[in-house]
Formats: sequence, C-alpha cells, structure tokens
Amino acid sequence: MTHIHRRYFAPLALGAAVLLAVSGCSGQVGGANAARSDGLLTIATYPVGSGTYNELAAVSDAMTSETDRSIRLIPADTGPGRVTMVMEGLTDLGRLGEEYWDAFEGANDFATESWGPTELNVVWHIPASLGIAVPEDSDIRVPADLEGVRVPYVVANPSVNNKMDAALALGGLTRDDVEEVTIGGYSEVPEALRAGRVDVIPFNSTASAMRELDAQFGFRWLDLEAADAPATEATGEIAPTVTIEEVMNAAGMTDGASADALTYGIPIVARPDQDADFVHQYIVELVGTFDTYADSLTGMGSHKIENVAHEPSVVPFHPGLVRFLEENDLWTAEAEQKNEELNSRADSLRAEWKKYIDQTPQDDVNDVTWTRWKEARVDD
Repeated sequence: MTHIHRRYFAPLALGAAVLLAVSGCSGQVGGANAARSDGLLTIATYPVGSGTYNELAAVSDAMTSETDRSIRLIPADTGPGRVTMVMEGLTDLGRLGEEYWDAFEGANDFATESWGPTELNVVWHIPASLGIAVPEDSDIRVPADLEGVRVPYVVANPSVNNKMDAALALGGLTRDDVEEVTIGGYSEVPEALRAGRVDVIPFNSTASAMRELDAQFGFRWLDLEAADAPATEATGEIAPTVTIEEVMNAAGMTDGASADALTYGIPIVARPDQDADFVHQYIVELVGTFDTYADSLTGMGSHKIENVAHEPSVVPFHPGLVRFLEENDLWTAEAEQKNEELNSRADSLRAEWKKYIDQTPQDDVNDVTWTRWKEARVDD
C-alpha cells in the first residue's frame, strides 16, 4: 500500500491542566460573543482520557500559561453532541472527529430531519492516528481474520464507526460478516475489550486509555498493510480521508517499535460566521506556543504548522485560517479554488436538502436515500 506520508512521534509525557466543565453546558458556557468578551475560549472535544482530549489539554495549558487567554474544554462522548455545542454557540470552537465531514454532508447520524447538511469550517486541520487493537493472545492478526468476530458499534460516533468499517474493508469484509456489539460511548471502548465484550476495538493509538489498558490487559495492533489492492480501493471509498501510516511508540509498543494506524484529520472547527479576527488570533497563539507544548505528549508534532493541512479536502477552511495561511505564504491558487468549490458545495447541499425533505416521506429520511439524492443532484 502506498503511504501518503509518515510521521514519527516522541515518547509520552503528560503535564497539562486546563479548566474543565464537569457537568452539562447549560449555565456554564455562554455564546461565542460572551465567551470572547470575558476572555474565556471554550472548545468542545472528545471525553477525558481520550488522546484527543489530552492533546488539546496540553495545547490549551501552554496557551493559557503564555497568553492572557483562559480556555475551557467541554467534553462530549458523541459526535452529534460535539457538533451541537459548536452549532448552538455553546462553545466557540470544537475539535471533532470525522463527524465534521458527516455533519457538513448531512451523512450518517446527521441524515435526519433535525440535522441535514451543517455549515462548518476548518480552523486547524490536525492529523491523528487510530489503531485496531485485539487481545494479545488472539489469533486475529490481519483485517481478513476479523470475519465472524465481535466488533463494536459506538453509539452516535460515526467517525469511529467509519474507521472500523475501513478496517473491515481492508480484509474484504463488511458489518454483515461480523457480530456487532453496541457500545455506549467512545470512552467505554477500551473497557469493552478488557471485559471480553468485543474481540477488537478501534482507538487512538497514543491515548493514555490504551496505555492503561496495556498495563492491565495485554493487546496488540493489527497489521493493516496486509490488504490487497481491491480491499485498499474499497477502503478508500468507505473512508476517503484515511491513509495507513506507521506510528512509533504507540501504546503497548516497545521504544522504537512501530504499529500500523489509520491516519485522518481531527480538526478544530468553527461555524462560518465565527469572527475571523478571533479565529485568526487563536491560530496565531496556537502556532506561537508550539515549542511550549511540542514535547508534552506523544504525537504533538502533528500540531506543527508544517504538518497540518494547508489545503482543504472535504470541508471549507475558515476565513481566519485562510488569512493566516496567506500571511505565511502557505495558501495557493489551487487551495483557493478548492475552498471556493467546497463553499459552493455547501450551498448546493443545503438547497438540495430542503427539496429532499419536502419531497421525501418522513419514514424514508435516512442516509441511504439522502446519498442517492446527492449522487443524482449534487455529485454529478
């Protein structure tokens, strides 16, 4: 399989502390304007203990120590929950999994009357890695060995489920070839493997939760490079934003050893109407404090300006990010054209969604019928 690029990560070291809202958003987090006026920046993200949360905590700790900004992370265990906080103005920003793309397209969990295509823009496109783990004594070694095993379906987390589907496709399999086990939230996934509820899990390959799991219960990462060409092509259709890369010092690995992982973006996002000056300043501070948080956790090199995406792929870049990239000679005519195309697609998706809802019986509103509608009217 062709590697798009490879990144190598430093050993784990954790020393981040940020403000955390430990209950619901109501009464704790104001709208975007209120948050900016009192110097508080709020970010929706994955739950405590996830690799994404820990990374964002390390970055936020560095920013609060070197600037006048206060940052509060608001964790949510579901993709729709994180998107809701951003779209309702309960947080200024969100660091999302692939639900950012699903929400933009109105796909999967967002193909409902209450959702549909959602206006989101990328603020900082950070790569992340997710490995496929099995018990250490398991006979499962490559994706093709997953046939007939118990596989998690994580409630309201289309990003993680999509990666599991991609791993199955690498073995020439689909959900029809496995036994699906419903897991209540992403944070519960490692425990499901330890407790023997499932035979395989998808999880952030550098997360502290996986390091804790390794100390309690031996596991290993699947060899994802074993797929043949047809399986690789099928995976690309299921998860077009994903590549397979080697990750050094992943959880459960000895120093210097590498593991295969599905690599994709977990971007920081905002609504398109979020103030461009605010977004631009956040990026300036994010980049300016990089040296402070660079060695705080395994994988923090993915936040470096050279390693983040400089061109949009499936969701438009926010005007504040475009301005920052222009100022640093990182914005090209090709990137501008792609951004314009994606903004035009956003308009088309919303217009077609309205027609689709008006013309489709309520019981037939779902991802399958909406995808067919898009293919005929937006994708042609």
